[in-house]
Amino acid sequence: MMVIYKKLRITEIETRLRFFVCSSLEGALRGLLHQSIITPFGSSVNGFGRFDCDLDMVLELESEDPKEGNMSEGCTYFMSKIRLENERQHTQQCLDTVAGILRHFMPHFQYVRRILNARVPIVKFRHAGCEVECDLCLSNRSALYMSELLYTFGQLDPRVHPLVFTIRHWARANQITHSGPGPWISNFTLSLLVMFHLQSVGVVPSIYTLRSLAGPNERKSIEDIDCSFTTDVKRVAPSKNKQSLGEVLMSFLEFYGKFDFSTHAISLVSGKTFAKPENTPLYLENPIETELNVSKNVMDTNLANFQQGCREALEQLGSCGGCSLQQPWGVMSVLKTANVAEEETKLNTQIRGIFDDVSEEDEAAEEDGEDKEQRSEHRH
Repeated sequence: MMVIYKKLRITEIETRLRFFVCSSLEGALRGLLHQSIITPFGSSVNGFGRFDCDLDMVLELESEDPKEGNMSEGCTYFMSKIRLENERQHTQQCLDTVAGILRHFMPHFQYVRRILNARVPIVKFRHAGCEVECDLCLSNRSALYMSELLYTFGQLDPRVHPLVFTIRHWARANQITHSGPGPWISNFTLSLLVMFHLQSVGVVPSIYTLRSLAGPNERKSIEDIDCSFTTDVKRVAPSKNKQSLGEVLMSFLEFYGKFDFSTHAISLVSGKTFAKPENTPLYLENPIETELNVSKNVMDTNLANFQQGCREALEQLGSCGGCSLQQPWGVMSVLKTANVAEEETKLNTQIRGIFDDVSEEDEAAEEDGEDKEQRSEHRH
């Protein structure tokens, strides 16, 4: 499992390239939006990113309050003339403007697409020099807090990262998860399911516990919702769970192989289940914006596929004692031999080719279909 983690995780160089993309985009936009800040979030920075993960970014238009007098004297600043009362419409128009700038004036940013009617409006593009696929959203503080929370979970116990990477690799190899959005379990949802199981066996604490340990400088909120949690792992008591990585993997498969999703919802905030508030196959409470279900897109058949996969993998691992040296054994026995990464790279290359000569008119027509994609991972 450690081998899988070390082979698949994002490297320091790949992380630095993503920060370079953020810096170059921020520098380009600051000529017009002087106080704008581009901040990465998601897999690139939360400690659970693969070497080929996309770069998710938040654009914040204001880094300082002009009333505080921190602006340099003698400088002029761009400020919007009208602030729309409808926040969503304001977000869509801002991103539409940014997309136009990227498309027409920044040659390194290619295949620019607007997906403005999604639940979280975004602009998708690719940085040609770094060969990184990028998603840009506007002022999404909850996503930044979610990345910080997941990063903190990963620092609490050395078993967290290799377990998440192994389970995500298993799910990908067995077609439980897929590279694009759809009615299946996403990598983000799967990672939260792993965290909840680790809470249930005492490897990591509940968010309530992390909140109770937060210091004065760690207090934060979104629209009066308390999003505080400590990021100082030294304040958190070490886990008393002494299971090996393999034992925790087996317990994960057993736990979800028989979990009653029909009546129980999952909360990482309390570290416990609760009665489902709505009739969806899988209800996984958003740890930051707790009124939201991050797995609302998952359909019955895909959830059943996940549970069946858990049961089959558990049975396979339990029967590995009689495996010959010529056959895969241990964790490798539950991983398909198909080169999933190669297949998905080929598919992504084919998809990118479609957009080589997309006109503005074609882009607008395409947007209607693309806008229906659910962006659940951007609520983290």
